[in-house]
Amino acid sequence: MATKVLSYTISDKDRGTAQTLRIMSSIVNESLLDPYVREYTKQVVQYANPRNNLELATTINNFLSDHFQFIRDPSGIELLHTPRYMIEKIAKGYLFQADCDDFAILAASMAKAVGMPATFVVYAFPQSKGEFAHVFTISKVSDKWYPYDRNVQYPPGGVKIIRTAYWDI
Repeated sequence: MATKVLSYTISDKDRGTAQTLRIMSSIVNESLLDPYVREYTKQVVQYANPRNNLELATTINNFLSDHFQFIRDPSGIELLHTPRYMIEKIAKGYLFQADCDDFAILAASMAKAVGMPATFVVYAFPQSKGEFAHVFTISKVSDKWYPYDRNVQYPPGGVKIIRTAYWDI
């Protein structure tokens, strides 16, 4: 997948969430064909035990947390960045600034690049009037799910979640 930023017009409500998750999944899966994304991910986890998914997931999550800052998309526009675009910026020393869907895309891409399954999780909160407003990635680690998320504690503590949905990638 080329280095780029994608912009989409998305429907409202659950239909729009499904459209966005479908596009995000496609971006993640296409990124796995990019040797740059796979090789960079291998460099990130080079000191982790490749047979220990918890160690791999923790290493990826720590890397993302150190190189990513949350900032909203421009008003009225849904931006989605390719993993290659984000990694190229990070490799140049930038703190990558984007919203939760981009963090979820890069987390899923990196997890899958080292052989771990990934699933998107979306949450709706009272302040979002029941509409899905946050997405993050989880990976299966042993018999538990490992969350890659900078914005919401998992399991949620102190954050009221009124709806949850899962999207396999």
